[in-house]
Amino acid sequence: MYDKSVIYMEDSCGAAPEDLNEKGMEHFGNEDIRTALRNFKMAKNAAKRSSDDSEKARSYHNLGLLYSIKKDNYFTSKEYFKQAIDIREDLDENTELSESYYHLGLTYERLGKLEEAIDSFDRAAELKEDIDDKGQMAKILAYIGNLYQLKDNEENAKRYHKQSIDVMKELKDGNPFPIGLFTLISNINKEELDHEELMDYYKDEVHLPEELDLPINLDLLVNKGRAENRVYQSS
Repeated sequence: MYDKSVIYMEDSCGAAPEDLNEKGMEHFGNEDIRTALRNFKMAKNAAKRSSDDSEKARSYHNLGLLYSIKKDNYFTSKEYFKQAIDIREDLDENTELSESYYHLGLTYERLGKLEEAIDSFDRAAELKEDIDDKGQMAKILAYIGNLYQLKDNEENAKRYHKQSIDVMKELKDGNPFPIGLFTLISNINKEELDHEELMDYYKDEVHLPEELDLPINLDLLVNKGRAENRVYQSS
């Protein structure tokens, strides 16, 4: 869709690929999709000319993000993330590689390919552990648990949710977000849930031990759940 509507411009000014990627993200953030796409394409071409594999992978990743905003372009988004991963696997960029695997997992989930999503999230979680990003690791493990629940695999759902909580309990700041319950909340009840009701549901449905003390920010989770639900309803 986007390719047909974009007028390609030559990088006549010789802009560096990193600058083009930065400009593209600025336009993307301002919802100027056409200009963002043009910048990402130019960044990719500039990176190829300069043999800058890091920026080339970054441009592929950015293109994956851009195409992921429309349901009709999920397949194209997936292909761009895979191209970014192919390059980043050979680079010492585990932080960036973990993000590409994470977003590939999200795209597979949107395509209804749950096994592929789980595989991508698993790899992302491993990389997050390698770079000691416990918050994001816990969040991704919770995503995997949610996907196993969708597949009616309660044993694996319980295992991954428990892993998520175990990682969370290692966080010194008690970060409340990465528990990843917003998908569950959006499907439980349209009304407000208080903390005790949420905890009762979570422990009863996922069969977690009663002694776990989860640092959950309920308002954040409910709002995130509603936002996620709106995204899926509008896609």
